[in-house]
Amino acid sequence: MAKKINASNINKGISKFNEKTVEHIIDRFGEEYNVEITKYFKKTDIVELLKDFSTVKIQLTDKVDDQSLLTDFTYIYPILLIKYFTNIIVPEKAEDMVQLSTQLINLEIMDKLMNVLPKDEVSRVSDYMKQAVENLPKTLDILGMGDREQPISEEEV
Repeated sequence: MAKKINASNINKGISKFNEKTVEHIIDRFGEEYNVEITKYFKKTDIVELLKDFSTVKIQLTDKVDDQSLLTDFTYIYPILLIKYFTNIIVPEKAEDMVQLSTQLINLEIMDKLMNVLPKDEVSRVSDYMKQAVENLPKTLDILGMGDREQPISEEEV
């Protein structure tokens, strides 16, 4: 039987977003870490992640070297997933995010973290990201910024 929409039932549903799992991660050198992983991703956090991605893109676009820019973007999406859906503290500045991401990759922690995030939830984030990229030209036109030389590709996502 379907439930009524009321404060009590809504609060029960919302409480699911507080559910976390603790994952045990071991780095390349045998150091052990416990990481809290969010079981269910809130849509509002996904929206914030997308906003952060845009902000970081703007910060990194100031770089002169296109190759380093592309490389930096490959580090941003995973580090933003970590920022929003784990208890790992991620810095705000784009360059610092890239540095932390690089460190996690070199310690062989990044792949382990990506593998313990709930796959269905990560797929939801990817779907929202693709949707945002598809709608970007329209959004830029509305904002009067539609004269971009090159659109954002899915590889940047």
